[in-house]
Parts: sequence; structure tokens; C-alpha cells
Amino acid sequence: MAINKPPAFCPEYSLLSGGGDRFGISRFRSNQTSSSFDCDVAHSACRPCLPVVSLARPTLKAAMLPGDEILIQELELLGSVGVTEEERRQPQRLVVSLALRSPNHFGEVGEDLSRTIDYAAVCAELRRFVTGRRDSLIETLAHRMAEHILRSFDVCRVELELRKFILPETRYVAVRVLRKRGASR
Repeated sequence: MAINKPPAFCPEYSLLSGGGDRFGISRFRSNQTSSSFDCDVAHSACRPCLPVVSLARPTLKAAMLPGDEILIQELELLGSVGVTEEERRQPQRLVVSLALRSPNHFGEVGEDLSRTIDYAAVCAELRRFVTGRRDSLIETLAHRMAEHILRSFDVCRVELELRKFILPETRYVAVRVLRKRGASR
């Protein structure tokens, strides 16, 4: 069966139907199909592309309601991370993308910065945090960055992708972590 999908710019498709994630990576499973989108937004650019393969469950929209998100895409950092001492000797370019879940709906924030996530402060703090570290694995660095954000800011969930540009035959190597406030590991 051929899989049709709407354009990549459709946020409702990406977030609600499971066709892709906020980092632009498509995920499909052929065991579940849907003949319509699982949200109530008019998809003028997408509707002709149906049917799509869907990972959405009927409760997905309700699960997304407690808080809105701030996205930070491709923040460039310099950090010392690598398995070998030579790799850690000079800071190297790292790129991080984040989705930060706010405990407050943006409609309740008004114009009060203290009721939302100060994304400029998050970026500055991540730069400071990464600059002082020397980790062997990007997995460790990504985990600690996410945990640090949860401790430092009023964020209830962090989704973080960390990219490293180390292998010449690849564009990048990346790890992704998802951490929630109060979740035990």
C-alpha cells in the first residue's frame, strides 16, 4: 500500500497523526491506518493526500492539553565532548533543539514573562552549562542538559535533541532525550 502524506509544514499532521516529529523526522507504522486527521483544524493543503498512516490514539489531543510548548531550533553551542582526550581537547560545534512544555497555557500568561519560559535565559544558561563540561558521550551531555533545564526553569517537560558533527561521512550524529519533572528514572 502506498503511503501518502501531507506537506511537512503541516504542524497538526506532524504532532497529532504521528507522521513526523518537531525535529522533522518521519515515523510511520503500517499496522495502523487512518482515513482522516485526528484534529479539528482545516487541512486545506493536506486533505487531498489522505489516507495517511497514523500513530495517533483517540486520547492524544487530551494528553497534549496540560501546557503549551516553546521550541528552540538548532541553538549552536561549543562544547568539549568525545570519547578520546584528543576529541575533548578543543571545543567543538554542537547543535541542540528543544521543546519545552510550559506549566501554563499561553492564553493565561498575558504579557507576564514570569508566567512563561524565558527562552533567551534558557539559551544563555545552556551555553554556560555546556562550556564548563567535559563529557565523553553526547548521551550523557544530553541527559544532563535536560535535567539541568528542569531544575533551573519552570518547565514540566523537556524534549532535547543534541547533534555532534564528528563523522566525515555523515551530516551529524544525534541523540534525543525526553525528561519530565517529577519522573523517576
